[in-house]
Amino acid sequence: MKVSVIIPAYNRLHTLPRVLDSFAAQTFSDWECIIVDDHSTDATRELVLSYTERDNRFLYMLNTCEKGAQGARNCGIAAAQGEWIALFDSDDYAYPNFLEELTKKIADRVDVITSKARMVDSNTNETIDIANWCAEGNVLSDLLNGRVYIGYNGTLIRKAALERIAGTDTKCRSHQEYDTHIRLSQFCTYASTNQILSDYYLNAADTITVDRRKHYDGYSYILLKHSKLFRGGGLR
Repeated sequence: MKVSVIIPAYNRLHTLPRVLDSFAAQTFSDWECIIVDDHSTDATRELVLSYTERDNRFLYMLNTCEKGAQGARNCGIAAAQGEWIALFDSDDYAYPNFLEELTKKIADRVDVITSKARMVDSNTNETIDIANWCAEGNVLSDLLNGRVYIGYNGTLIRKAALERIAGTDTKCRSHQEYDTHIRLSQFCTYASTNQILSDYYLNAADTITVDRRKHYDGYSYILLKHSKLFRGGGLR
């Protein structure tokens, strides 16, 4: 059993060392980390190759799918060798026990494993809040009714489940993890570690978290796409 970590990257020379070093330091060793370069114009490729030379669990891939983070994720998912997928952002940080604690929750009837994250201001490095992305059991109704939200970074997802939904939706401009988990939760069973296992960085000038238009467009797209589910309250 191996975990495949998928990291989409575009011009992330300044943040990639933090996230790549965090996976190099994992206490769980049976992983691969695929960095999918979305045709960066800086030295992202050279940086990643310096990691692949030191540790063959790091893999560099140039995005051959649809451009953008979701397309890059899909490219990595298709190439992944692991039974479980960790979708991680290129500017965040995984605690040393991130994979160890998540993999402890693997079970036959579990498809998604969740955890908490520390939300960090990218400019001040101060803690903003704790993101409680923990979810248990059948969570579709809770997702639709806003009682739970699940990020990409704090989860492990069965590759087979991601393949069943044909990967991530490249048309979704924001709240991409929300769309992914709405689709997964229609047939997946969730489990949780109930631990803080990652740092999620916010408010960097070049990230979607500060783009209000993308926030609006993404959320509107999700409401329309899943309108039947929202009207029905997510009940099975």
